Amino acid sequence: MSIVTNAASRWLFGKLLNIGPVISKRGQVLVISSGWQAHVFTLGAASRVVTVDPQAKLVRVKGRRFWFFGYSRRIPFDWIEEIHYGYLNTSGSWTIDSGDELFTVALKLKDGKEVVICRFYGQGDFVNNSMLPDWMFWEESITSEIGQGDQQPRSMALADTLSELIGVPVESMRP
Repeated sequence: MSIVTNAASRWLFGKLLNIGPVISKRGQVLVISSGWQAHVFTLGAASRVVTVDPQAKLVRVKGRRFWFFGYSRRIPFDWIEEIHYGYLNTSGSWTIDSGDELFTVALKLKDGKEVVICRFYGQGDFVNNSMLPDWMFWEESITSEIGQGDQQPRSMALADTLSELIGVPVESMRP
C-alpha cells in the first residue's frame, strides 16, 4: 500500500473512530451527551446525557442501555469527593503502539462509588516499544499524526471545567 493511500485511510478511520461526547452549554447548565459516533457503533442501544447545574448544585445523569432500559440519577455537589480522570492505552501490540487511547472522566462519590460521566476514544501518538530504531517506522509515525484526534485536550478540559463548577479537585484514576 502506498504512503498516500495509507495516509488517506488513516485520516478517514482516525476521524471516524475518534469517539467522544458532545459538550454544550444551555443557559448556565453544562450538558454532556453521547456523540453520533457512539450511537452508530452501539446501533442506538446506549446513550447518556449528563447535566451539571451550578445554581442548583446538582449533577443529573440520564441514560439508556439495551434500547429500552433507562436509568436516571441525581447527585448533589455535596456528595462528590473528586473528579477522576484516567487514561488507558488500548493498543494490543507490544512492539508498535498504534496509539489507540481511552480517556475517562468520572465522579468519585464520598461513599467510594464512581459514576462515569463520559469517555473519549481515538488515535493518539505513535510509540515505538520495540528494540528497533524509530526511523525504521517512519511511515507509521507520519500516518499516525494524520489520524490523530483531540481526545486528550478535550477530556482534560472537561475534567478541569467540572472541577471548577463543582469545586472539587481532579485526581488520576487507578488503572
